[in-house]
Amino acid sequence: MEEEKKEETKSTDKMEEKKVEQKKVNDKKVEDKKVATETKKAETPKQTKKKFENTKTEKKKSNNNVVIIAIAIIAILIIAIIIYNVITSNTPQKSINTMLNALKTGNYDNAREVVANYDEWVNNDILDGEELNKEAQTLLFNELSWKVLNVKEDGDKATAEVEITTKDFKTILGNYMQKAIKTAFSGQEVNDEQMTNYLIEELNNSEIEKITTNQSIILEKQEGKWQVSKENDFTNILLPGFSEAISAFN
Repeated sequence: MEEEKKEETKSTDKMEEKKVEQKKVNDKKVEDKKVATETKKAETPKQTKKKFENTKTEKKKSNNNVVIIAIAIIAILIIAIIIYNVITSNTPQKSINTMLNALKTGNYDNAREVVANYDEWVNNDILDGEELNKEAQTLLFNELSWKVLNVKEDGDKATAEVEITTKDFKTILGNYMQKAIKTAFSGQEVNDEQMTNYLIEELNNSEIEKITTNQSIILEKQEGKWQVSKENDFTNILLPGFSEAISAFN
């Protein structure tokens, strides 16, 4: 009997211990919850507002980054479209640049696509390929430079104002003719090769100054492409002083 009572007492004690432990656990949970509540209550409206603003700022930054990326992509696409149009489109300015580049490099045939009646244009004393060798042709416009100032289009016609800088052909031709006349009066035979050499010497003459003139170049659209018109006085535009020198000698 005594042993049974002892067992019952032990069992009761264990239950009491468990109750005490469970109570401690429950009390701790209640205490933790109370502390959390008090901490939340202790947070000032200013702190709450600051947290809200920080969250809002982060969202705004994220949105701004998306907008910036989108703008950058659009800008790249626009630039690509512009470059493509410039490269592929045919404009009066592009035709002028093609023609003058062909002259500057001495590759006159490259101007054929943008100059109307090209064969008629080159068929004169100074541009005729049969009369001048390759060296002389190259030297004619090797120092040519230009700037397209303005282009006015009117239907299938356009007029471009171009600032052209090139050699003073009045001086070149004057010196050239003086050498030819001097040789002739000296009794020496003057042949084509000799005359070409005189011209090359003057085209290479570093003392010949360059002159700048403003020229109007007429263009016309043929089969959808802008071409430099045959109406232009090419001698006056590209060889400043040439006609004046010829008139003086005549």
